[in-house]
Amino acid sequence: MSDKKCPYLCGGVMFFLLMQAVKPRGTARDHREGKKDDHSSPKVMSDLIYTFTGSHDYGAAKDTSKYRECLIEGSVNVPFNDIAIATAFDNGVKNKYSDILERMSEFVSEHINPEMYAWLVKALLEIIDQDTDISEDDSFYCLTSGQPVAKSQLAQLCVIEIQPFLVGTLHFILIRRRGRNSCGTATLDLLGTKKNRKERRYTGTAGETFSRDIQVYFYIKSKSCIEQDEDDQLISDQDADYLERNSICDESEAKAEPDEIGAAVSGAVAEDDTENIFSEDQAKEKKVIHQTVVNQYGAKSVYAEHIENFHID
Repeated sequence: MSDKKCPYLCGGVMFFLLMQAVKPRGTARDHREGKKDDHSSPKVMSDLIYTFTGSHDYGAAKDTSKYRECLIEGSVNVPFNDIAIATAFDNGVKNKYSDILERMSEFVSEHINPEMYAWLVKALLEIIDQDTDISEDDSFYCLTSGQPVAKSQLAQLCVIEIQPFLVGTLHFILIRRRGRNSCGTATLDLLGTKKNRKERRYTGTAGETFSRDIQVYFYIKSKSCIEQDEDDQLISDQDADYLERNSICDESEAKAEPDEIGAAVSGAVAEDDTENIFSEDQAKEKKVIHQTVVNQYGAKSVYAEHIENFHID
């Protein structure tokens, strides 16, 4: 174990961190009363696999436990080592990114605690930054339009959207770290304590020494972006702005802070609110007028061009 590099980004390590960020799970009493734990490891694993396969037919408790502990590279139930699936996912990320992003948005909405967004992103970024086997030129598909950014550019961003960030991290693992899950055992030992017949308990300090000031948001697709997708066009100007400003806010997108996730409609965004997201110089250049917001992930979609007063009883 001593010859294994640490920290090391792999599927087992990513999944272990994801499980630390899930929404509150059911109590022992809930389980005794037969109430379902919607955020158990097998359920979260099954839904994570759905994000890169598009199928809910995967997942198994025993294989999930072994993969999380970096004891296996994958299986028919947790197909992280399936070349055909990884190749199809790679093609989807490069050609149908919006579909992948939508599935990841479902996963995050269902399982990840909004209060843990920032911690999860910082913890993974810290591992990426310190993983010496990831070169500065290695790409992560962390833009909402599906365009890649190099590790060196990722390290400069000050605003990050959680769903595309997780898509980019998962893509890197499936393509560049396939067959190397066992290399993460030393990192797991750094992150948590494992006792016989017990789940590993998180005792680490991931993300706590991350010094860079970043803000993490849940990406909400706006009406203009939906129309852009229908035309099958990439938003190249958006990407340029993303990298230039070290931010992913754009006039064609809207961000939801954790306590606002799930809100169906937002009215005009005041310029003072925009300044909370950007630096002072960036805020002077940024004006958002009568922003349109769509909650695309609920049962129904609601569009609002401009609202003075809006009430839902």
